Amino acid sequence: GAWGGFRKRTYTMLMGTFGLGIGIMMVAFAPANMLPLAIIGFLVGSAMNAITNGSGFALLQTLVAPEMQGRVFTVVMSMAGAMSPLSLAIGGPIADWFGVRTLYFIAGGALILLSVIGWVTPVILNLEDQVSAHTSSPEQQK
Repeated sequence: GAWGGFRKRTYTMLMGTFGLGIGIMMVAFAPANMLPLAIIGFLVGSAMNAITNGSGFALLQTLVAPEMQGRVFTVVMSMAGAMSPLSLAIGGPIADWFGVRTLYFIAGGALILLSVIGWVTPVILNLEDQVSAHTSSPEQQK
């Protein structure tokens, strides 16, 4: 919160997602006798999760018209809440079949991959610029 993130919220969100993946990977690679490493991984992941969510919601507030924000945030939060039972239904069998470390490895790798895809996708990187160009008045564009 004190840092405030990058000027572009998209950069902050992608950096947070990458850091969250790194934190989860730290947990995946922590040997059984290295509990402190796993705890550090969880702390890194938790901090990065806050950065990701904070900048993501700030980005949504920028992109969505004020009269639609309540509806959009309701849908986003409903979808996020619906993912909890789905993730347990998928993650439980994966953990049983392949082990918890493998589950953390898959989750961390997926987050890192998603953030890298975001960094190399111009539409995502320039999302704020595109929206501000469409929403600004002709006087502001001059």
